[in-house]
Amino acid sequence: MKCEAVELYYDTRGSYRRVMNALHRRMGVKPSHVQIFHWMDELGENCKDPIHVARELHPHWSRCLGLDSKVLKASGLERYLLLAADLGTQDAVNFALVEHENYDAFSTFLRQIKREIRYAPRIIVTDLDPAWFKAIRNIYPGVPIQGCVVHMERIIDRLMPKRNRT
Repeated sequence: MKCEAVELYYDTRGSYRRVMNALHRRMGVKPSHVQIFHWMDELGENCKDPIHVARELHPHWSRCLGLDSKVLKASGLERYLLLAADLGTQDAVNFALVEHENYDAFSTFLRQIKREIRYAPRIIVTDLDPAWFKAIRNIYPGVPIQGCVVHMERIIDRLMPKRNRT
């Protein structure tokens, strides 16, 4: 039933409530949303991370690497999700949860990509954080760095006065 619950959740892109109701209709059992969450969490513990997937599947990447980070807040804690994606294939190359968004975290993250899966980017696209630029130049010297257009537009929108334009 665990596997069926997880498959239903992902196949239907549904909620825990939808999964509960589907299991009730199919099997006559109605587990709580908390139980379904625990099943998903348990099965997720056995998932491979992107590094292991890359080692196993040997993907053919475009070698255009996108880097970004997102703040995550839960139960009063603030952490940062670092994400590296191949922009041509949209594959996750690596991700990590770190305590700080800084040069040390970024360079450790990039070293892992370079050392563990030998990802050799032709170009790297990232936000405009100087710590990313410093880490990239240190780990991948000579690789061109492109600032993300979306991040640049946000900065411009924030800095430009709001007014009607003709």
